[in-house]
Amino acid sequence: MLVAGAALGLLAAVPAGATVTATTSGTTLVSAMAAPQQAFPVASLALPPSGTPAGTSTSVLPPFPYVSPYAVLSTGDATVSDQPGKSTSADDGGTPTSTGGHGDSDYDTTILSLGRVSVPSGMTCLSFNFRFLSADYPSGLTSPYNDAFIAEVAPNSSGQSQWLAMGTTIQKLDQDFAVTSDGKPITVKSTGVATMSPAEAAGTPYAAATAPLRAQVPVTPTDILALFFSIFDHGNATGDSAVFIDQLGFTNATCSEGVVSLGPAIAITAPSVAATVENLTPTLTGTANGAGAVTARIYSGPNAAGAPVQTLPASRTGNTWSATSGQLAPGQYTAQATQASAQGDGVSPPLTFTVAAPRAAPPGTGGGSSSQGPGDRDNDGIPDDQDTSDGSLPPVPGKTFDARVVSGSVFIKYPPGTGPRAAVKPPKGFVALRGAANVSMGAQLDTRKGRVAVTSAHDTSGSAAQTADFYDGIFAVKQSTPKAKPAQPKVLITDLVLKGEPPRSECAPIKGASAAAVPKKKKRGAKSVLGGLWGNGKGKFRTDGKYSSATVRGTIWLTQDRCDGTLTTVKRGTVSVRDFKRRRTVSVKAGHSYLARAASTAKRAG
Repeated sequence: MLVAGAALGLLAAVPAGATVTATTSGTTLVSAMAAPQQAFPVASLALPPSGTPAGTSTSVLPPFPYVSPYAVLSTGDATVSDQPGKSTSADDGGTPTSTGGHGDSDYDTTILSLGRVSVPSGMTCLSFNFRFLSADYPSGLTSPYNDAFIAEVAPNSSGQSQWLAMGTTIQKLDQDFAVTSDGKPITVKSTGVATMSPAEAAGTPYAAATAPLRAQVPVTPTDILALFFSIFDHGNATGDSAVFIDQLGFTNATCSEGVVSLGPAIAITAPSVAATVENLTPTLTGTANGAGAVTARIYSGPNAAGAPVQTLPASRTGNTWSATSGQLAPGQYTAQATQASAQGDGVSPPLTFTVAAPRAAPPGTGGGSSSQGPGDRDNDGIPDDQDTSDGSLPPVPGKTFDARVVSGSVFIKYPPGTGPRAAVKPPKGFVALRGAANVSMGAQLDTRKGRVAVTSAHDTSGSAAQTADFYDGIFAVKQSTPKAKPAQPKVLITDLVLKGEPPRSECAPIKGASAAAVPKKKKRGAKSVLGGLWGNGKGKFRTDGKYSSATVRGTIWLTQDRCDGTLTTVKRGTVSVRDFKRRRTVSVKAGHSYLARAASTAKRAG
């Protein structure tokens, strides 16, 4: 085995038509991820039962990898890993299949195994460079589950991969050396040098990624080792993740076990965490090492997620930097900074703060005004002088909610007497929802071609709100409040009532109907879907179908009205389903479904 070290190559532009080639060969993957002049034995590859979760590429994808080729392991479709806007999923919406031998909550697991790896004479450190990417962001930040990447080294050639995903925990990680300073594996929730950032996912279809990292572990010359590289969806088969791996090899360097950043250390020092800034144009300050340019990004809300509302080039003075924002609307924001480097970006931990309008100056103290262009109070990309609805207004318990377009085309049907006039053409009675809007309860949303975030009051006080995303359905938003305001705040349920379904007269009679009730014309089958709605988020939300309702606190779930009943399918978390006909409540966990059956025609007739 040759052991010469490998120097890092120069960054190159992303070539047009860059592709990842699918493979089912472990040896092909190892050849792609090995550092130059490094050799490894034949490897094996365990894959999910369908899809193309593994591949190799010869296209350099800044800021990682630096040289080609490199290997891609994923829980979805590896071939689109360098194609922004593509879906990474090979199986989302299907029946999740766990991998035997690693617990009860790992799904779409990919494992690359290398047996009988000989440590060359004089070599003391095994390392590889990698970047972890995920579509399960930012939802994974608040989920009890964590899609994970694990790199294990077993002390002998007969060693086995040991990690276990049991329920919400990932266990038996003694062999994992791709761990952060707190001893945890690489996940969406990783902190420190492995903090996720939307900016690092540029050029990929994923929502966020880590900066380029190196995993390393001390080794003893002439030892025989076994290596295992694993990536899996945790708790469900949705929200796929991937890892790019490069430069696997041995060196004679002194190293400590764990993950280190290949980029410079960078941090935000002001505002302080959770601070309230009475300035609509706050200044961010921080520290940085090296000469790389610093960029600060400001995101709306409690997480660094989605597109930033502002991207600010920072000015440098030695090891400090600063950047003053443009005008921000009052509200909560999260800032994250990156620093460019030839070896990879440095990424700061995210910092959340609140912007408040400056207090009015006391009478007689002077003050003045300055002329500014139109703002964007609700951060929906529509200037206030062109915005017909202020989505920054807080939801009023039982009366209004906020609707914000997340992606695609969303249409809204306002309650009578509110909102603009409806469109003449289909969807009849609806108009396009632009940006964000504060809407009266009872409004209907058509998300068959888009995704919308619904924010409603959490309780009767109106001081707290809850948000969830909904898509692939038509529904009305409702919220009931007590007739008399309670002495203590009472938690409220927000109902999403399925709408826009064809009449049930189009369904064939259910088995057991009388012969007289059998129609002459061909009807829809029992499992024909009449309407449905996906939900994803936290809070007290309830989707209402014809024969059951599903109440959640934080999960991913589907409610479908079918000819034979209302089907509830849970992808993450637990849902409480109320069966109207049977008058019982059923708890449905992730990976399971419940059908509240419709009454038969004969019984309905009686």
